[in-house]
Amino acid sequence: MRWAAIVLLCAWPALARSADELEQAEQLRKRMQYEQAIERCAEVLESSGREPRELVAAYRIMGLSLSASGKLDQAFESFKKLLAIDPGFKLSPRISPKLAAPFFQARALLEGQKPITLVHAPPPSLASPEAFSGAELAIELAADPLGMVKEIAVRYRVHGVPQDLEVRARIASPGKVVVRLPDGLQTRSITYLIEARNAHNSALVRLGEKKRFELVVAERALEPAVDEPVDKPVVADEKPAGDTQPRQEGEAYDTPQPEQAAFTEAPAHAWFEVQVHACVMGNEIFGHQGGDAGVALSRDPVVGAQMGLNRYGGGLRGGVRIGAYHFAYLHFDYLWEEWSGYAGASRQMDWSSGFQYVRILAGYRFAYPVLDWLEPFAECALGAHVYVPRTLRIDIGGEIDEAEIVPDTRFALMLGFGVRFVFLEHFFATGSYLIDMPIDMSSSSFVLGGGAFF
Repeated sequence: MRWAAIVLLCAWPALARSADELEQAEQLRKRMQYEQAIERCAEVLESSGREPRELVAAYRIMGLSLSASGKLDQAFESFKKLLAIDPGFKLSPRISPKLAAPFFQARALLEGQKPITLVHAPPPSLASPEAFSGAELAIELAADPLGMVKEIAVRYRVHGVPQDLEVRARIASPGKVVVRLPDGLQTRSITYLIEARNAHNSALVRLGEKKRFELVVAERALEPAVDEPVDKPVVADEKPAGDTQPRQEGEAYDTPQPEQAAFTEAPAHAWFEVQVHACVMGNEIFGHQGGDAGVALSRDPVVGAQMGLNRYGGGLRGGVRIGAYHFAYLHFDYLWEEWSGYAGASRQMDWSSGFQYVRILAGYRFAYPVLDWLEPFAECALGAHVYVPRTLRIDIGGEIDEAEIVPDTRFALMLGFGVRFVFLEHFFATGSYLIDMPIDMSSSSFVLGGGAFF
């Protein structure tokens, strides 16, 4: 345990520096500083000792930045290299289809081809501890579609030593290679994993990372002293959560698929969204809006009174994503309307009234991202307006009378369009214009809101 802590502490600065570099590149891309993002990714890709997930993340950020800069051929090459390392990688559905086009072209080109693939079957037990000296490990590079692999490395741990040692062999093309353990090596067992590395000595893929291979001395050749425990197989730590299962090439070996990069815009679990919004509509914005109001005086019924309206209010919206561009939601508003108009046979009476109502809708939204932070959308919803009756006092030629305004609770069909701005990974602001049908009883309004998705 003490040795594990020491190794972790020694490796931590490099791991933290790598995460910082990739996060800086991602933030540069999101701020549309594409040239700087490309340069930062190039520095990561050309440095040594990188992990497969780091290479995948760097190729992804570089590919999107090149695509946004109009350098589609270079973006295509970057995405090809990403998919050669991790064929199961998926871009976030929130990435603009225009930016993602080179990625899908690369995936279509490589479809049916094997990614970088290593094959290895551990040799049988050795006859004695001395047999480790110069022992050979046969490894096959079964596929390398883009010629990225330049050497095969074996990282091994000797029995009783917690640190990795390594031996390497150059390789120019797919085929078999033999990696020899050092001369003079004597031990009871080793555990090891295999890496395919690029020209910068960074690991493209690993074999045996989830469960390390083991090479031991045959039990009959060992005569352990009393109370001395016989070696148990050494199993490497599991991959971090989210890693895909290795693809099986046979019973004796596996070929791992590196985990997806951690720098996608929207995690796969971002399926729920909540929004708080405010809405406003008024005659001063659009001129006369409205229709007939049901007005009845206590003395003399008057019908067909004309009215206009101003409206203020706000509400909540929440729902779930049902596809890459599709969203179903529930919409609730609490609104205040101010009606004004005239009535009477000779239209000698002016009146105004304010009252409250609620609007409840269930709807569907289609959003098409033109950028990873900008989504124009169109939506439609069905529901009802539920009004609160109100009585007011009206002065008619010096005589006070009462009028009861009872707008009908009515069916609502809402059409709308707007834009959504995504920021800080999980938050957004939105602006839209909603039109309630039919037009002659329009309850249209501007809606400004903000919220978060999870």
